[in-house]
Amino acid sequence: MASSSPPRCALSAFVITPVGVSGGTPPRLQSAAISATRSAALWGSTLAAAPSLRAARQPAPWQSAGGRGGIVMADESPSASTAVVEVPAPPPAKRPPPGPTPAALTYTKTTGFRRFLQSWRLARVVRSRVAKNSILAFSLGGSLPETSPPWVPLRPQPATSLESVTNALRHAAHDPRVSAVFLRLTGFQCGWAKLQELRRHLDYFRASDKKVTVYMETGAEKEYYVSLSADEVFVPPTGMLVLRGFMGGGSFLRGVLEKVGIDPQVQRRGAYKSAGDQLARTDMSDAQREVVESMLDATYERFIAAVAEAKGKDPAEVKAFLDRAPFEMEEYADAGFFELKYEDEVLDMLKRRHNDGDEAKQLKAPLKSVSLRKYDRVTDKLLALSGKERVAIVRASGAITSGQNGSSPVMGATLGSESVVAVIRKLRLNDKIKAVVLRIDSPGGSALASDVMWREIRKCCEVKPVIASMSDVAASGGYYMAMACPTIVAEAGTITGSIGVITAKPSLKKAYERIGYNKETYSRGALAELLVDDRPFSEEEADYFSRSTDAAYKSFVTKCAESRGMTYEELHAVAQGRVWLGGQASSRGLVDHEGGLWTAVELAKQAAEIPAEATVKLVEARFGGGGLLARLGVGAFADAGVSGGGGVSMSSLSEPLALTEFDGSGESPLMRLMASALVAPLIGLPGGGKLVGDAMRTFMGHK
Repeated sequence: MASSSPPRCALSAFVITPVGVSGGTPPRLQSAAISATRSAALWGSTLAAAPSLRAARQPAPWQSAGGRGGIVMADESPSASTAVVEVPAPPPAKRPPPGPTPAALTYTKTTGFRRFLQSWRLARVVRSRVAKNSILAFSLGGSLPETSPPWVPLRPQPATSLESVTNALRHAAHDPRVSAVFLRLTGFQCGWAKLQELRRHLDYFRASDKKVTVYMETGAEKEYYVSLSADEVFVPPTGMLVLRGFMGGGSFLRGVLEKVGIDPQVQRRGAYKSAGDQLARTDMSDAQREVVESMLDATYERFIAAVAEAKGKDPAEVKAFLDRAPFEMEEYADAGFFELKYEDEVLDMLKRRHNDGDEAKQLKAPLKSVSLRKYDRVTDKLLALSGKERVAIVRASGAITSGQNGSSPVMGATLGSESVVAVIRKLRLNDKIKAVVLRIDSPGGSALASDVMWREIRKCCEVKPVIASMSDVAASGGYYMAMACPTIVAEAGTITGSIGVITAKPSLKKAYERIGYNKETYSRGALAELLVDDRPFSEEEADYFSRSTDAAYKSFVTKCAESRGMTYEELHAVAQGRVWLGGQASSRGLVDHEGGLWTAVELAKQAAEIPAEATVKLVEARFGGGGLLARLGVGAFADAGVSGGGGVSMSSLSEPLALTEFDGSGESPLMRLMASALVAPLIGLPGGGKLVGDAMRTFMGHK
């Protein structure tokens, strides 16, 4: 979370990634920005049972007052000490006691009238025609965005979305024309929460007595984790699937920035708010080290438990195997981790099972299959899976900004507050929509935009149930959105929390001096020059900057405490900018239920008093997209304050960000933005390009 006036904040200082062939990538120069090393979103311990959805029908917890507690204050210095400032407020009303998490995504065979209706519709279908006994076959990997963005001219086809894959698996389970699924796994670049949702749908498909076959040539822990939900897994004898465990670490730019004359003036509120340490420190803080160790432990233990359960092995045996880290595929096969076959052998095996005719004819013909792209046309209505009552799904993905949704070469996909408010408002006023599930996959963003969306979500909750469902990451500003909902659902692998504030302003005084660049500024007003980049803060400006950061943290924690029915002190104890995994957040009152999208749907049905056995019609609420320029990133660039020269202007930093250390893709959008803000003023100046290039070579280790 970031304050409402000083500059935008910085990014993560640490990365945790599986140690395998699909692990992290080194830092690189991208659009005049230093990209963070790729990080794997992590998953945590099992969440405890949480409040029943009946709590959503009670007066909203934010209508009560906040608690009383303190603000952890730390300046930009690596050795800064902390102090506590008392913030008096009356105690809030306590939330109801936890209730059970409802069963979700449980396969039930289509029978009776629904089966008749399904057969009748399938017999008449033309556009979604699929051959009998077909295999749903597709490659799967990449970032798995929640939903595919609209196609933009001159850009590659959008990545396969989690929405498309999970819908296809759920439909295929009930589709009599589909008899199996064949997945060719490639490298995943998403977090563990999406993989948990994916596995849940693979298990749902297998519950229909249909087989899942997985083939992969390379991979690491993430790919193997997904394969645990397959009936059979094949790797070629010369494959490169390597399981070596997980590691965590950090990279720090303070020394590099000092060499080129950039002084990052960073302030954070929250002892664990490590976003900004990458710019302000030369090493890892003890608080950040504590978080890294905690997340490593949870990730490692959960992975070991999942493998042991799926393969019928003792956890100690699995740990010993990973410690050996075999590189010969025969050792994995002998231990029962997978079977050895080349892809053509796997395809011939599937042809014998599913193609028509004798063996010679089966092998000569192509595999009887349907692609994901074609099968995406199949709908709930076609398979008689849709009910009468409507539940809307709002997929809120990307870094939070003011304005419309868009995309940016600096920040990637952006979530515009105007777009979200417009959709939530329409759903609030639509009487046909009985409940809303807010699916969040966002590392945070603008504090102002987060608060504007929080307000509109709150208003919607007063009219109908709204359930928050967290995907890979819902932290900082992303958690701000979620806490507007009385009930929050998270995966064990969700990255959440990061309830803290960081603000930063780079001083380029020394850098300008080195390249012979000079600026003169005239102003009226004691604080008019707060954000100038050619000098550090004055004493008066530093005090103002610090007080505004305090106010932002107080506001964030107070609203969060009110929303969760906790005192300020209770919330502050688990805030302080700390990133939590889903299970950790649950035991600390930040999350109510463990599960995915369908758990949230079941909770929404309960809150809307829809019978548990009733089938609902899911309505995907689509955003307008903001036009072609926004899709191309032009609008997003304008909102981000990118100047004509291609850099982030300092005036744009007056609305700080609230981005956390992670995002679901494994890259840090805030790091790209902040690094760009630091170096952008130098680009185009005499000698500036060389100065930035020298810094990049120093950081990359190339002298």
